[in-house]
Order: sequence, then structure tokens, then C-alpha cells
Amino acid sequence: MNAELVVYSLLSGSAEVAALVSTRIYPSDLPQQIAVPAIVYRHIDTVDRPTIHGDGGPQLVQSRISVIALAQDYSTIKDLHEAVKDAMRYQHGTIAGVQVATITRDIAGPDLFDPDLERHEQGVDYLVVHND
Repeated sequence: MNAELVVYSLLSGSAEVAALVSTRIYPSDLPQQIAVPAIVYRHIDTVDRPTIHGDGGPQLVQSRISVIALAQDYSTIKDLHEAVKDAMRYQHGTIAGVQVATITRDIAGPDLFDPDLERHEQGVDYLVVHND
């Protein structure tokens, strides 16, 4: 849950992201009645990062969070991902009460189009290294 708090805090605090989606940033899935453009973020996995000594202190972990941009046009999802990248990449320090070592962009997923919803989407994964 810590990594999700970090991601939400960074995205909701970004003027660039807000200019594109306002407050439409949701965990897991986009509620059916919500208009696009919007952002959905999903926790994919969390793994322990080995440390040199096991002193019983906070454990450093790496969480993969997928940030999915949703929009009616293709260019808007690309603009959203640029704004997300600017808001998240290489952030560190205490964010939303979580000690973050670093955030890096990892895998960009495929461009998708849902003809029934007439909506484009693409997910990009970010690795959030933080104390758990």
C-alpha cells in the first residue's frame, strides 16, 4: 500500500497531470461513470531488496506500479505519460509519509484501443524502491 500512496501523492500533486485529468486518478479500475482522460494505477508486485545486514530495521522493497493512461484520442495518452514521467521519475525522499529511495520508469506496455468504449489506453510500469 505504501507505493500506491506515493504514486497517488505525486500524480495528484502535479500541475501538469492535473491540467490533463483534473482529479480523475483512481486505484485499480476506472469507475464506469468517470469521463476520460483519466489515470488508473495498479499495484503489480513487491519484492524485498537484499541488504548487506539484516539489522531488523525497515526493509527496503521494490514495488512495481502500473500507471494506465486512458483517453479518447491517442495523442492524449502520450501527453499523459509525459506528464506522469515528469511527476514521478527519479523522485526520492519522504513522500506521503513513505521513505522513498528512488522511482524509475520500467516497462511501457502496448497501445490499446477499445472500440466499444472508443477509448485508447496504455500502461507504463514504475519501480518504487522504498522502506516497508
